[in-house]
Amino acid sequence: MELKKCSLIFLPAILIAWLLSTVFIDLMAVPLVFQTVSSRDEASLLGVGIFKMFNHLEIVFILSSLLFMKLSSIFSFKDFLLKISYLVFFPFFYSFYLTNKIVSLNASKMNEIDDAKLQIIQKDLDFFHHLYVRLDSVKIFILIFSIILIINQIRKYITINSELK
Repeated sequence: MELKKCSLIFLPAILIAWLLSTVFIDLMAVPLVFQTVSSRDEASLLGVGIFKMFNHLEIVFILSSLLFMKLSSIFSFKDFLLKISYLVFFPFFYSFYLTNKIVSLNASKMNEIDDAKLQIIQKDLDFFHHLYVRLDSVKIFILIFSIILIINQIRKYITINSELK
């Protein structure tokens, strides 16, 4: 029974920590890097480094969330699909594709001297950067939505169980 109670506390706490971390990095840390570092290329490298490390933390967030969702035993597979499954996509897509693509393009940009090729690389970098920004905005909204749904279900569960006693 204690494991179930802990899971009911930790599940929304982990999702809230993930949300707050994302907002902090997206809206404060990375913009500060671009304001502080004089070279845009160096700021880019630092920003991508921050995101690359955070992507690994996001995998821990989603796996922990899935574990606590399972341990709580109040969520069905349908609940998983409706409340959290969408979040599984982000950390894995970021970690294994998007961030690596941006790192690769940055490396190509540093080693290229042909202006025409530099413009193509920069166009690709801009595309993937905008994709990252848009996906992170979607992720923030899904996190908020998931947190609300999960907290509401936990509240209903607590209300029903307290009425039975």
